[in-house]
Amino acid sequence: MRTVHQLVCLAKSWKNGGFCIAGKNANNQWIRTITSNQSNNSIFQHGEGLNPLDTFSATTLRHSPHGHQTENYVIDENVIFTVSGSLNVNNLSSYIDETDSLWGTGVSSRYGINDKVIIGQGIINNSLYFIKPDDTVFVQMQDEYGTNKIRVRFTYNRVEYLLTTTDIGLQEYFRKEENRLNVGEEEELPDVKYLTISLAEPLNDNLYKVIAGIF
Repeated sequence: MRTVHQLVCLAKSWKNGGFCIAGKNANNQWIRTITSNQSNNSIFQHGEGLNPLDTFSATTLRHSPHGHQTENYVIDENVIFTVSGSLNVNNLSSYIDETDSLWGTGVSSRYGINDKVIIGQGIINNSLYFIKPDDTVFVQMQDEYGTNKIRVRFTYNRVEYLLTTTDIGLQEYFRKEENRLNVGEEEELPDVKYLTISLAEPLNDNLYKVIAGIF
């Protein structure tokens, strides 16, 4: 059913040359906007003028849950997202999701901590959380291919996590010469108050937890 959603943008990240955009409505419901192209359902021109914390309207054609990504809605690609304003980070407390853990703990990749879920081990009914971490530290690391990558270490409900991030703003921040970290260096950004955590699409029989928004 064709629906116009009024949302606050809580995630904007790169995806397949376009954007992955997700937000919440006034009922604290997640909406992830996708296209009908199953092989590449990223958003293109619709996301160019949209920034995290913007309030905007998105017109969707139908709810299209896919596996654990139950928040997916197919957009009407003939209707561009319309930005109506922007929220201050201090006004986000009502959007927090309450959960004991981020899809369980105890399973880690070589370069992460509690950063993945093995497919088939338990039922997962959602793929997005908006949380308030206890602390946040950014770490410059290399992956198995020798590529420098910023990871985020944080504690939530007394459990440590170390996850990759797809947040565009953070990536641009650390690309600047004055902010660049050497491999192994860490930096704490005390102004970070909230994180959007996403459970990505399947990869090698695993679902990886990534940080899709930093506020």
